[in-house]
Amino acid sequence: MKARDFVIACAAFAFTAVAGAATGVNSNWVGVWQGRLGGVPSVELTIGNDAGQVDGTIVFHRVIKTADGPRSDSTEPHTLIHPHFDGTKLVFQIVRGNGSDEVLNMAVELNSAASLTFHCSNCGAAGTTADLEKVQ
Repeated sequence: MKARDFVIACAAFAFTAVAGAATGVNSNWVGVWQGRLGGVPSVELTIGNDAGQVDGTIVFHRVIKTADGPRSDSTEPHTLIHPHFDGTKLVFQIVRGNGSDEVLNMAVELNSAASLTFHCSNCGAAGTTADLEKVQ
């Protein structure tokens, strides 16, 4: 009986390890990440693992300069499309919005438990890069 219990426990542990490896989500990625322009939030990326797979949203804030300093003028929220890990990067897409059906290709790379680098490869001619810090 003990040998059977041991085999069942090992199988359960192996299944849990394989399931975790398949999703690739660890606690360092999960949370709310924020980039700022002039001290004002310009992008917020929320990465979750609610259904056992990586998911999330990204919100872009239009930052404008005013006589009183920069401020957020509008927001544009998006759900991450096809988020997945490609090596050390979390890769995903969003639809541009504002009536456009253009798909934008984005990725984030974890620098530390509190910092990541965001990159959009087809946002403008040279793409867009930003540093994001974990806020939650």
